[in-house]
Amino acid sequence: MSMPSRIAHRLRRFRRDEAGSYVAETLLILPLLIWGVLATLVYVDGYRTQTANLRISYSLSDMISRTRTSLGPNYVDGLGRIYDHLSGGRSSTSLRVTLLHWNKSDDKHYLDWSDSTDGGQPPLTQETLSTVLPRVPTLFDGDRIIVLETWMDYDPPFKTGIDKRTFGNITVTSPRFLAKIGYDPAL
Repeated sequence: MSMPSRIAHRLRRFRRDEAGSYVAETLLILPLLIWGVLATLVYVDGYRTQTANLRISYSLSDMISRTRTSLGPNYVDGLGRIYDHLSGGRSSTSLRVTLLHWNKSDDKHYLDWSDSTDGGQPPLTQETLSTVLPRVPTLFDGDRIIVLETWMDYDPPFKTGIDKRTFGNITVTSPRFLAKIGYDPAL
Protein backbone atom coordinates (compact mmCIF):
# COMPACT_ATOMS: atom_id res chain seq x y z
CA MET A 1 0.00 0.00 0.00
CA SER A 2 1.45 3.36 -1.00
CA MET A 3 1.75 6.28 1.37
CA PRO A 4 -1.12 8.39 -0.15
CA SER A 5 -3.48 5.40 -0.17
CA ARG A 6 -2.55 4.60 3.47
CA ILE A 7 -3.34 8.18 4.51
CA ALA A 8 -6.61 8.10 2.58
CA HIS A 9 -7.51 4.75 4.22
CA ARG A 10 -6.80 6.11 7.72
CA LEU A 11 -8.80 9.28 7.04
CA ARG A 12 -11.81 7.19 5.89
CA ARG A 13 -11.53 5.00 9.00
CA PHE A 14 -11.25 8.07 11.25
CA ARG A 15 -14.30 9.64 9.61
CA ARG A 16 -16.43 6.51 10.18
CA ASP A 17 -15.21 5.96 13.75
CA GLU A 18 -17.79 7.25 16.25
CA ALA A 19 -15.96 6.31 19.44
CA GLY A 20 -15.16 9.31 21.65
CA SER A 21 -17.40 11.77 19.76
CA TYR A 22 -19.28 12.76 22.96
CA VAL A 23 -16.08 13.90 24.57
CA ALA A 24 -15.13 15.95 21.52
CA GLU A 25 -18.60 17.51 21.30
CA THR A 26 -18.58 18.31 24.99
CA LEU A 27 -15.20 19.99 24.75
CA LEU A 28 -16.42 22.07 21.83
CA ILE A 29 -19.75 23.16 23.35
CA LEU A 30 -18.87 23.45 27.06
CA PRO A 31 -17.26 26.93 26.88
CA LEU A 32 -20.30 28.26 25.02
CA LEU A 33 -22.64 26.65 27.54
CA ILE A 34 -20.73 28.15 30.50
CA TRP A 35 -20.71 31.57 28.84
CA GLY A 36 -24.47 31.34 28.28
CA VAL A 37 -25.16 30.53 31.93
CA LEU A 38 -22.89 33.34 33.15
CA ALA A 39 -24.40 35.83 30.68
CA THR A 40 -27.88 34.93 31.89
CA LEU A 41 -26.78 35.48 35.49
CA VAL A 42 -25.30 38.89 34.61
CA TYR A 43 -28.45 40.01 32.74
CA VAL A 44 -30.72 38.90 35.59
CA ASP A 45 -28.45 40.61 38.14
CA GLY A 46 -28.44 43.81 36.06
CA TYR A 47 -32.24 43.88 35.85
CA ARG A 48 -32.50 43.11 39.57
CA THR A 49 -30.15 45.98 40.38
CA GLN A 50 -32.01 48.41 38.11
CA THR A 51 -35.36 47.39 39.63
CA ALA A 52 -34.00 47.80 43.16
CA ASN A 53 -32.67 51.25 42.22
CA LEU A 54 -36.08 52.29 40.90
CA ARG A 55 -37.93 50.99 43.97
CA ILE A 56 -35.54 52.77 46.32
CA SER A 57 -35.97 55.99 44.31
CA TYR A 58 -39.77 55.82 44.67
CA SER A 59 -39.48 55.14 48.40
CA LEU A 60 -37.12 58.05 49.02
CA SER A 61 -39.23 60.39 46.87
CA ASP A 62 -42.34 59.40 48.81
CA MET A 63 -40.47 59.98 52.07
CA ILE A 64 -39.52 63.51 50.97
CA SER A 65 -43.06 64.28 49.81
CA ARG A 66 -44.46 63.43 53.26
CA THR A 67 -42.12 65.71 55.20
CA ARG A 68 -43.67 68.47 57.31
CA THR A 69 -40.48 70.44 57.95
CA SER A 70 -37.81 72.19 55.93
CA LEU A 71 -35.00 70.13 54.54
CA GLY A 72 -31.30 70.83 54.67
CA PRO A 73 -27.92 69.37 53.72
CA ASN A 74 -27.96 66.94 56.68
CA TYR A 75 -31.34 65.60 55.58
CA VAL A 76 -30.14 65.10 52.00
CA ASP A 77 -26.94 63.39 53.21
CA GLY A 78 -29.12 61.19 55.43
CA LEU A 79 -31.19 60.25 52.37
CA GLY A 80 -27.92 59.34 50.65
CA ARG A 81 -26.96 57.05 53.54
CA ILE A 82 -30.42 55.42 53.46
CA TYR A 83 -30.10 54.97 49.70
CA ASP A 84 -26.67 53.40 50.11
CA HIS A 85 -27.95 51.07 52.86
CA LEU A 86 -31.05 49.98 50.93
CA SER A 87 -28.97 49.28 47.84
CA GLY A 88 -26.81 46.89 49.84
CA GLY A 89 -23.72 49.09 49.75
CA ARG A 90 -22.26 46.99 46.91
CA SER A 91 -21.80 49.95 44.61
CA SER A 92 -21.39 53.71 44.66
CA THR A 93 -24.62 55.72 44.88
CA SER A 94 -25.55 59.39 44.76
CA LEU A 95 -28.71 61.46 44.62
CA ARG A 96 -29.97 64.98 43.96
CA VAL A 97 -33.18 66.51 45.34
CA THR A 98 -34.76 69.50 43.60
CA LEU A 99 -37.93 71.47 44.29
CA LEU A 100 -39.31 73.48 41.37
CA HIS A 101 -42.52 75.23 40.38
CA TRP A 102 -44.32 76.35 37.25
CA ASN A 103 -45.24 79.97 36.53
CA LYS A 104 -47.94 80.16 33.89
CA SER A 105 -47.60 83.89 33.17
CA ASP A 106 -43.89 83.46 32.35
CA ASP A 107 -44.48 80.02 30.79
CA LYS A 108 -41.43 78.81 32.67
CA HIS A 109 -40.25 76.46 35.44
CA TYR A 110 -38.44 78.06 38.35
CA LEU A 111 -36.02 76.42 40.74
CA ASP A 112 -36.89 76.77 44.44
CA TRP A 113 -33.85 74.84 45.68
CA SER A 114 -31.61 71.89 44.87
CA ASP A 115 -29.13 69.84 46.87
CA SER A 116 -27.13 66.68 46.26
CA THR A 117 -25.05 64.20 48.18
CA ASP A 118 -21.29 64.65 48.36
CA GLY A 119 -19.42 63.15 45.45
CA GLY A 120 -22.49 63.10 43.24
CA GLN A 121 -23.86 65.42 40.62
CA PRO A 122 -23.80 69.12 41.54
CA PRO A 123 -27.07 70.75 42.64
CA LEU A 124 -29.15 72.16 39.82
CA THR A 125 -29.23 75.87 39.08
CA GLN A 126 -31.81 77.84 37.10
CA GLU A 127 -29.47 77.56 34.09
CA THR A 128 -29.03 73.78 34.39
CA LEU A 129 -32.68 73.08 35.20
CA SER A 130 -33.36 72.33 31.52
CA THR A 131 -31.55 68.98 31.90
CA VAL A 132 -34.48 67.52 33.90
CA LEU A 133 -37.39 69.41 32.33
CA PRO A 134 -38.09 66.84 29.59
CA ARG A 135 -38.97 64.35 32.36
CA VAL A 136 -41.24 66.80 34.26
CA PRO A 137 -45.01 66.45 33.72
CA THR A 138 -47.30 69.35 32.84
CA LEU A 139 -48.07 71.46 35.90
CA PHE A 140 -50.77 73.97 36.85
CA ASP A 141 -49.82 77.55 37.66
CA GLY A 142 -47.93 77.65 40.97
CA ASP A 143 -47.69 73.87 41.38
CA ARG A 144 -44.51 72.58 42.99
CA ILE A 145 -42.88 69.21 42.46
CA ILE A 146 -40.01 67.30 43.98
CA VAL A 147 -37.55 65.89 41.46
CA LEU A 148 -35.38 63.13 42.90
CA GLU A 149 -32.53 61.91 40.72
CA THR A 150 -30.63 58.80 41.77
CA TRP A 151 -27.52 57.16 40.36
CA MET A 152 -26.14 53.73 41.14
CA ASP A 153 -22.95 52.30 39.63
CA TYR A 154 -23.20 48.73 38.40
CA ASP A 155 -20.21 46.46 37.93
CA PRO A 156 -21.22 43.07 36.47
CA PRO A 157 -19.92 40.06 38.40
CA PHE A 158 -18.63 38.39 35.21
CA LYS A 159 -17.30 39.77 31.93
CA THR A 160 -19.86 38.50 29.42
CA GLY A 161 -20.47 41.51 27.19
CA ILE A 162 -22.09 43.98 29.61
CA ASP A 163 -19.74 46.76 30.68
CA LYS A 164 -19.76 48.81 33.85
CA ARG A 165 -22.60 51.32 33.81
CA THR A 166 -24.53 53.73 35.97
CA PHE A 167 -28.24 53.22 36.46
CA GLY A 168 -30.02 56.55 36.81
CA ASN A 169 -33.62 57.36 37.64
CA ILE A 170 -35.67 60.52 37.88
CA THR A 171 -38.68 60.39 40.18
CA VAL A 172 -41.19 63.24 40.23
CA THR A 173 -43.54 63.63 43.22
CA SER A 174 -45.85 66.35 44.52
CA PRO A 175 -45.48 67.50 48.13
CA ARG A 176 -48.30 65.91 50.12
CA PHE A 177 -48.74 67.99 53.26
CA LEU A 178 -47.04 71.30 52.51
CA ALA A 179 -47.55 73.58 49.53
CA LYS A 180 -43.83 74.28 49.53
CA ILE A 181 -41.10 72.28 51.22
CA GLY A 182 -38.58 74.75 52.51
CA TYR A 183 -34.81 74.45 52.46
CA ASP A 184 -32.59 75.65 55.29
CA PRO A 185 -28.80 75.35 54.76
CA ALA A 186 -28.35 75.28 58.54
CA LEU A 187 -30.29 72.02 58.97
